[in-house]
Amino acid sequence: MSAFNSISQIPNFGIAWELTVDNPPNSEGDALTATIGSMGWTPETMRIVFEVNILGYSSHASFWTAKIELYNLGASQAQNFIYGQGATVTLSAGYQAGPYGVIFKGVVYQAMYERPDVVDSKVTLMCYTGLVETLGNFAMFRGTAQMNQQALIAKMCAGAANPIPIDPDSQATLSSLAGTGLARARPFFGDPHKFIDDVAAANNMQSWYGSNGISITTMDDSSSIATITYTPATGILGTPQQTQDGVSLVVILDPRLRVTVPPMQINIANSIIRQLQFSPPGYRAILDPNGIYLVNGLQYRGDSRGNVWETEITAMTSIGGKAAYVEDATSSVQLDRRAVQ
Repeated sequence: MSAFNSISQIPNFGIAWELTVDNPPNSEGDALTATIGSMGWTPETMRIVFEVNILGYSSHASFWTAKIELYNLGASQAQNFIYGQGATVTLSAGYQAGPYGVIFKGVVYQAMYERPDVVDSKVTLMCYTGLVETLGNFAMFRGTAQMNQQALIAKMCAGAANPIPIDPDSQATLSSLAGTGLARARPFFGDPHKFIDDVAAANNMQSWYGSNGISITTMDDSSSIATITYTPATGILGTPQQTQDGVSLVVILDPRLRVTVPPMQINIANSIIRQLQFSPPGYRAILDPNGIYLVNGLQYRGDSRGNVWETEITAMTSIGGKAAYVEDATSSVQLDRRAVQ
């Protein structure tokens, strides 16, 4: 292989990506897998553009999504990628010398073909995680007296019209709900995710639906994933912005980032964050004195033939082991905004 085609040995330099679509069996029982990816430094006519949204909250009102556009596929390749709905899609992205990894795994719910101009063709894949389990789902069962919240969630997920898998990493958090039981037997009917969100909120927890199923976490557990420190020299693009609940920032595309149970932590020097202007009276948004923030939302954006190859991070301030705290300037006490209706 010539030097022109070699792989970059410099971290965070030379983009890399791969898309795999595992199609369901066709009428003849054959399952087709289509894979396409980057080729080192080789110039490519094929172009990929993607936007991936990963949220760590509101399991009944949101779900993980990916819009993936593939340009100038060959005729047989295009047919492979628009083979049918229900295919499992895995998108990996990063850099040739790292970091590199999976940024989205979900299901293709719509594949569209078009010719946006006289030169190019484009296949667009609209992908979702947990759409069937999240939208229009329902559960109906009877909760017995003294049945605890952990057992209720497990029974509701298993007995839903579209059964809901539970993220194995959430089991430790769910075990903490075993001590709270029903005072009497009662029936349950309706959206299982709404019930799970209500239980989570009542116990100062977050819940969402991700690649591994329903996830529930407290905001005060220590994550086993190493904290990533960002500076302008190590990946920050533009100026981090303070939000009412924490901080929002854009970095070069980083597949190490995760919305996890427990929440992953990032570290940013508060001196480089543009703070919200405070106008009394009201709540004053605060920053963590140690610059530690909990990852609660990610958006991956990429264009293999453009200038966009980045991750936008939504993170929450962690004060006293809990997230989304603000300071009431009138009494100098800390209040949890998530409890305010």
